[in-house]
Amino acid sequence: MAMSVVVKSWTVEIEADLIDELKKKPYLWDIKHPYYTRKNLKKVSYEEIAEILKERWPEYAGNFQYDLMLAKFKNLRSQYRRERKRMLTFKSGSGGQGFIPKWEHFQRLSFLDDG
Repeated sequence: MAMSVVVKSWTVEIEADLIDELKKKPYLWDIKHPYYTRKNLKKVSYEEIAEILKERWPEYAGNFQYDLMLAKFKNLRSQYRRERKRMLTFKSGSGGQGFIPKWEHFQRLSFLDDG
């Protein structure tokens, strides 16, 4: 009998841990990295990250599958890009500060600007 996998909603803390682990492996997100196109290396690296996250968050183990983590990172990266674009294109009408992103992962994902 197959064991069912329970996928729970990601918490901000788990997302932060995922981001921190991905940051350590630039070939997963930096298109200029010489290993960026190595699919096997990427898959193995995501599996390594999954093991780290499973140790920290065992009750969320169902979330730490390759395809789910990849989709989560793509969503986080897209949100970062939207927030950054808003920040860069915001036009202040009264000489104010401009748009300041309040999204909790904005600063944490700023390493993506290097890629």
